[in-house]
Amino acid sequence: MILKSDFHFKSISTPGRIHRSVTMIMTVAMLAIFSSFVKAQVGKTEVWKAYSIKYENVEQEDFESEFVFSAENVKWVQAQGSRTYDFRIIGVEGEWRDKQTDGFLLYTVKNEVMNGMIRVERDNGKLGIHIDMNGKNQNTKITCKVSQIRLTQ
Repeated sequence: MILKSDFHFKSISTPGRIHRSVTMIMTVAMLAIFSSFVKAQVGKTEVWKAYSIKYENVEQEDFESEFVFSAENVKWVQAQGSRTYDFRIIGVEGEWRDKQTDGFLLYTVKNEVMNGMIRVERDNGKLGIHIDMNGKNQNTKITCKVSQIRLTQ
């Protein structure tokens, strides 16, 4: 029965039509997979709790803050919410699904004053955030140690 159906399909189709049909089926399947991945991520945020900070060429200091990553933005919350910096995500490099294993994501971000990169990582089991920003009058390189990651809805 399958062979008969296969024969019938070939008898009414040209190789170009078969190729277009297969391409269309593959495209629809890939879009469905991508769509389900995006739907799974929408509305979720990751909160990275930092406990120390080191500016380039400055001693490391204790400094609590949070980085809140959503699908489109990164918010850096300092001084228990009295000071915040909002960045729009322009692009993301890397794929890191299991935060229990070593890996990284590199976010390209910008706001009205600065643009640059925020790299979140687990390297040799240690969580960290590296910030490299450029603004009108300043270039800033910052490294933060992270104590925990929390996923929220």
